[in-house]
Amino acid sequence: MGAITLRLFEVFGTGAALILFEMGVRAGENKAERISERYGIGGLKALEVILAERIAKEWGIPKIEVFNEEKLESTITVHELFECLSFRGEGREAKSHFFEGYLTGVFHKLFKRKVTVRGLNA
Repeated sequence: MGAITLRLFEVFGTGAALILFEMGVRAGENKAERISERYGIGGLKALEVILAERIAKEWGIPKIEVFNEEKLESTITVHELFECLSFRGEGREAKSHFFEGYLTGVFHKLFKRKVTVRGLNA
């Protein structure tokens, strides 16, 4: 993933972030629709299933730290995020454009509201 990300930035400059983000949005929307249809669940339960699947797919280890459905505010930490692993120890700032888009799409479909997802490096 790191090599793909670097190449996208070489070819498209800062536009690569938007490409990765939009790819993530579509993937997240599709996943939320499939989970909702397949298991007949929505909301927080569907989000928990989706995040558990990400662990099984080795995308990382996400954990919901804070969740407020009324305000649609949450904090999700992700350790070992696949998108950032290849930048570890290189002094480069890891960016999770795809995964931020993925969560944006998931939240939009599950909670029927526009959201803003911000990745923070710790």
